[in-house]
Amino acid sequence: MASLNLIVSALHSETPLIRRIMLASADGVPLPNFPAGAHLTVAVPDVGPRKYSLVRSTPEAAQAHPTHYTLGVRLDVDGGGGSRWMHALSVGDRVGADAPKNDFPLKAGPAPVALIGGGIGITPLVSMAAELKAAQRPFRIAYAARARADLAFLPEIESLCEGQQTIQIDAETGRFFDVEGLFRTLAPSTVVYMCGPKPMLKSGMEALRALGWPRDRLSFELFYS
Repeated sequence: MASLNLIVSALHSETPLIRRIMLASADGVPLPNFPAGAHLTVAVPDVGPRKYSLVRSTPEAAQAHPTHYTLGVRLDVDGGGGSRWMHALSVGDRVGADAPKNDFPLKAGPAPVALIGGGIGITPLVSMAAELKAAQRPFRIAYAARARADLAFLPEIESLCEGQQTIQIDAETGRFFDVEGLFRTLAPSTVVYMCGPKPMLKSGMEALRALGWPRDRLSFELFYS
């Protein structure tokens, strides 16, 4: 049984495929706080639990107790049905969810950070960037997508990175993102967080081995619909 009783407070179409969904407490109970990388497990009727990363997109939000939760959901018409249900929500609809949980934590320390996202897998990395900026810890974002319709939270990323982000659209460049090439530009002390589809994460692991990096330099989370 879901432990949080939420209500849809606002909706915004990021692209034709990606929807920003804002959820507030439906019963006035304060929302549990969460660290960067955390997700919300939503109880989707007739489908089952579905996990969606929680997004904080400013340093101020990263330091404040949440008054609402923000999710970014990409529509997958061939998926299991969770994203279709989420995209059919209207303002005022009720949503049940479990308290936030974090399986993809941002490790403490002074080391610089590289955040590499693929498609909607950028969502936990946006929260990490906001937390890193609040802590004045150096970071960079590289964001790859098959098409522009797969880019989410781009204005927030540009603001957090002050225009220094790396964006690649595979359909426009005619090639996949060069993960190993990016790794080769990083300082030896940099730690890497990746979230995206399986081929991107596989490329990350292959690059890690090719460069002889220790395994603990790379943390990753697989995105799936």
